[in-house]
Amino acid sequence: MNTEPNVIFIVIDCLRSDVLHSEDRSTVTPNLDKLKKDGRLFKNTISVSTSTLPCFGSIMTGLYPFNHGLRDLMHLKLKDNVKTIGEIFKDKGYNTYAEVTGSLFPAHGYSRGFDEYNQRELWDNLHNDWYQDLLTKFKEGYFQEPYFFFLHVWDLHQPRFVDKDMDKSDYGDTLYERSVSSIDKKLGELFDLNDEAVILLTGDHGEKISANLAEELMDRLKCVYYPHVRWKRKKIHRKLSKLFRGTLNMLKRSESEFGATHGYQLYRPLITTPLIVKGLGIRGEEGNMVRHVDVIPSLCEELFQEEGNFDGVPIFDKDSELPKDAYSEIFLGDQLDEERWLVSLVTNNYQYILKPRGGYEKLYDLDEDEIKNHEVKMQMRKRIESVNPEIIHGCNLNSRVNMDREIIENKLRSVGYLD
Repeated sequence: MNTEPNVIFIVIDCLRSDVLHSEDRSTVTPNLDKLKKDGRLFKNTISVSTSTLPCFGSIMTGLYPFNHGLRDLMHLKLKDNVKTIGEIFKDKGYNTYAEVTGSLFPAHGYSRGFDEYNQRELWDNLHNDWYQDLLTKFKEGYFQEPYFFFLHVWDLHQPRFVDKDMDKSDYGDTLYERSVSSIDKKLGELFDLNDEAVILLTGDHGEKISANLAEELMDRLKCVYYPHVRWKRKKIHRKLSKLFRGTLNMLKRSESEFGATHGYQLYRPLITTPLIVKGLGIRGEEGNMVRHVDVIPSLCEELFQEEGNFDGVPIFDKDSELPKDAYSEIFLGDQLDEERWLVSLVTNNYQYILKPRGGYEKLYDLDEDEIKNHEVKMQMRKRIESVNPEIIHGCNLNSRVNMDREIIENKLRSVGYLD
């Protein structure tokens, strides 16, 4: 008889934290609310980046990008000596399954340790037949117990998917919020089918949400443009992209949180996600900061009573000492050029953003207002240098992916990342 619990780990791409717990939120999420009630919500979980690949690299290894190797969309892979979450659970006798999409290609190392690793098409999501087939597999016992099931949900990523019956103000003020409500409805049945399982749910990073009517109209335009032009009329898309690229890049790199999309900035709303953990006997809410790199060491301690060589620390025990700071980074435009390198350090009081090779630095308080405090800036910079000595000595970018550059670019273009 199996005594090990089944474990389901769900990562919702672009899920920012405030849509699940803010007082003025307009989302309708009864299933996620129940998950929070039955478990523990870590409200301020800091991701290591705003780019999907390094974020998933850290979620799946408990390491910062400079230690696991994945730092952009196309050039690098997980280092060979790094152990993934799939390998950890496989070594403990679990049957391991992953359903992912987007840019999580096996060549980058994510598939290591999984018995089945399915990188589905973007349009296979919670809102179509693919998901119904997945639920049928759970109902019919396809996944052999004990199982570790890793699910990457794309529906919230642009172009956002929303159940037609939920695209109204009853379920959110913006398309983003309505998409969260719609995802909640779809996940409810998966939760019901795995009521006794350990369930973890988080986002890989946050996302910009519409702040005015113009931005909301642009969000909705993408829901039409992506499936009908970008994915199906690629020649037309390339011409339009070339025409408007300068304007789009200017918007993406704006110093306003509302003008910045994920992958181009490190503002706190873009790196803060929720983390919900149910089934490990922990309950309540934690408002202080934790990190994605803390998830794997926490699981290993709770499920296997083991420690490992991680950058994160165990946080699930009520007496755990929570981390004091969280490091994040991005290479602007996904180019491995140190001139485009941007790093961040978040504490429970401040966020410090630094361009190590450009002289750019900003310090923000909890209200996200920029402040001038040279002493705090110096302290934060020294701490970044302690966490990642590359700030002083230069980046190690040697973990190159074993795929032809053109093949990688074509794959990324096919999922909408490159023009």
